[in-house]
Amino acid sequence: DNGNTWVRLVKMNNSISWIALTSNGYIFLGTANGIYKSTNNGIDFNLSSSVFASGAVITLDSGIVIAGAENGGYRSTDFGISWQLIPTLSETIYSFAKKNNEILYCGSINGKIKRSLDKGLTWNTVYTGPSNTVVYSISTNNNGYVFATCSNMLLSTNDGLTFSSFGSISVGYPCSLIDNANNIYCCQGSMLMKSTNNGTNFTSFNSGAFGNYWRMIKNPDGYLFLGTDGNFVPCVHSVGQP
Repeated sequence: DNGNTWVRLVKMNNSISWIALTSNGYIFLGTANGIYKSTNNGIDFNLSSSVFASGAVITLDSGIVIAGAENGGYRSTDFGISWQLIPTLSETIYSFAKKNNEILYCGSINGKIKRSLDKGLTWNTVYTGPSNTVVYSISTNNNGYVFATCSNMLLSTNDGLTFSSFGSISVGYPCSLIDNANNIYCCQGSMLMKSTNNGTNFTSFNSGAFGNYWRMIKNPDGYLFLGTDGNFVPCVHSVGQP
């Protein structure tokens, strides 16, 4: 019902950092204890792998699931039944993004952005920042734009071949999003900002949500949803059509 009501599906003793869905309806959760999977619309979740702790997870077509870990990344081609270490991902992976299931991006805790053109089999570094910074979030759109947040903001207009750096972020755990109209949304703690000119200027506005922002998505109708810590109550808010 467009987010008007919510039903609690699972209770865990640790935080859920990431949620990813597959085309056949499976749900994957990234947690500090490993990857959990549901095959029945979230009624039950079972541990898919406890070999590695993961915060970020992304799914592709044909049963491919990729998870970030402290020692790099793992890839599954059978919906999480088995996992293989990815040799070209050797650092701790914090964030993922994808464009049309063809181009993948990941961000690490040592300031690097990597890109894959073969559904996560191999990865190449496309941006290297300061080694003491975290690439908190990456988002893409259908126009070849890639937007990322770390110690500053990064923008690519050529599918991640090159990045330009601007701005500075120093508060909280930023999350970001770029939509197909090239609008950029960036969260800094409990502040929500929007740019309509490729990040040259940002305007802050009151979302009506509370707490620090951790994740955001925008649905096809133009509604932006924010995941917050909600003053001790995890919640998701719609802020209309900013």
